[in-house]
Amino acid sequence: MRTSLALTLIFAAAASAETLEEAIRARIAGFPGTVTLYAKNLDTGASVGIRETDPVRTASTIKLPILCAVADQVAAGKARWTEPLTIRPEDKVTGSGIIGSELSAGVTLPLRDVANLMIVS
Repeated sequence: MRTSLALTLIFAAAASAETLEEAIRARIAGFPGTVTLYAKNLDTGASVGIRETDPVRTASTIKLPILCAVADQVAAGKARWTEPLTIRPEDKVTGSGIIGSELSAGVTLPLRDVANLMIVS
């Protein structure tokens, strides 16, 4: 009897539980801006999206995947944190933070410092 009651309660709770997308939509309901989101569980393939096909500017959100890719290259032995990088004139573009606006072309810095400047600016 107790097992039956417990299973009934579990199934009732599961049936009434909101989906992840519903929970996210409830969370952003009062937000005055526009939210776009796409997330995918790479193990299960499950995904959730809110206006996921709308084009958006990446702005600084692109910095984290770039830093992860650099760290992966270092971990794989294809790059070194101490590897010198020289800033070229073509590297100095609008929106590239301190590297593009404050450093002179020809300056050489270790990869670690370039990655740090990217993240903090």
